Amino acid sequence: MTKHYSLQTEYGAADELFKAIMDADDGAYSRLKKSGAVLSDEVKHALTHSTGTRTKPEEGHYIAIDFEGTIQRALMDGRLDYFVSTLRAMRREVGEPLYFTNSAYWGCTDIFYDRAVFECILDCFDNRKINKKQNMIYAIDNDRFDLLEIATAHDWLKMPRKRDEMIAYAESKGKTEFVAYLLDFKNRTADLAAERERAEKRMLRKLNADPNSVTELKKIWRTKKLEDGRLEITSYKGDQTEVAVPEKIGKDTVTSIGSAAFSGAWYLSKRIAKEVCEFREKSITKITLPETITTIGEYAFYYCRSLKEVNIPNGVKVIENSAFRQTAIDVLELPGSVERLADYSLSVGNFKEVKLPQSLAEIGKSAFQMCEYLEKIEIPARVKEILQGAFWRCVKLKEVALPEGIETIKARAFWECPELETINLPASIKKIENFKRDGKPQHIFADSPKLTAAVERGSYAEKYCAKNNIAYKYKEDK
Repeated sequence: MTKHYSLQTEYGAADELFKAIMDADDGAYSRLKKSGAVLSDEVKHALTHSTGTRTKPEEGHYIAIDFEGTIQRALMDGRLDYFVSTLRAMRREVGEPLYFTNSAYWGCTDIFYDRAVFECILDCFDNRKINKKQNMIYAIDNDRFDLLEIATAHDWLKMPRKRDEMIAYAESKGKTEFVAYLLDFKNRTADLAAERERAEKRMLRKLNADPNSVTELKKIWRTKKLEDGRLEITSYKGDQTEVAVPEKIGKDTVTSIGSAAFSGAWYLSKRIAKEVCEFREKSITKITLPETITTIGEYAFYYCRSLKEVNIPNGVKVIENSAFRQTAIDVLELPGSVERLADYSLSVGNFKEVKLPQSLAEIGKSAFQMCEYLEKIEIPARVKEILQGAFWRCVKLKEVALPEGIETIKARAFWECPELETINLPASIKKIENFKRDGKPQHIFADSPKLTAAVERGSYAEKYCAKNNIAYKYKEDK
């Protein structure tokens, strides 16, 4: 049997169980375990704490040094099976994470990032001592999804600050697949309400520490007092890329985001310097709204072309005209309080998914116009009309679910949706408007060659499809 371990017996009696593990001597290990052998407290302590350099020879101290040196040599020599099995066996015997020092990198970068080795190190060592940022940057730079998945499983992205830092890094390197993975992880795991609360508390602590906190807030926020005595944010003048709107300024509660308050379009923002609007357009990535907000005004976030995340508090009833037009948000969930999407409210957006609440009763003209990444949409039961241009030029839209109760589909509602494959047309529909293009009549699905509509027998929708040569099938035949 090859001996992997050189025991320094001159410093005291050997820990035989330790020696059996290091020699990968399964027979000796089995006999010792049957006899009830365990690692000494001295050895356990040495393996789980920094050993440092000691002048006093202690058995645990020197055995710990031998342990580190032995697995270091194994890694450098490419004996990965021995490295993994020995490290895992020692971790089981000790019963808690082993101490990690920088020497665990041991100058073996390529071997260190072998999947089995990397996973073993994270499983066996105290992760608190590992440079998480350095390792995740390596994974992103080298397109190592496997390493990032292992790191994620070990809660390396649990802290919102580190998670968002890695999202920003992946974006800066143009690693779109990693950005998508990290954003998906965030959407699945983040408690946005808790993060918002923590952000607000941090801001309040900072502001409350300053005796002139209201004065300082007024340097960042321009406001006006509403008739009910509450405040409306009329403009943001700060320089933060992640913005937390305060719940209160002084004693007054903030309940409204006013017209063009964050807009990056300088021609809409009264008395705001052009460079401020350019900062809003290019730099703001996240906006956190307090739960006190009940109104989001027209053009509120229009042309914030880097804005990827915003929460809509449960209490907002209307998303006003062009409020989220030309933003970079890809997933948006509207709360159960929202009743109306005004004209152009979500148009020209990056939305891949928009979750509409059952409370929604009205979708305005061109509300989703030119949302070129939207693939499917489910319309709530209270909506009676699909207005003009509502989904015009949603070029990736494949599937539309319309509820029983829809009565009217206006002209150009689904104009230029070339990928549209499925739409159910309920029996409740009473009118579908055609339109003219270059003086020639066009039916509502003229630009959707892949479409097969689902209709009820004898319904208005069936007659409309038959008259306009639109492919259709009966719902009961599906």
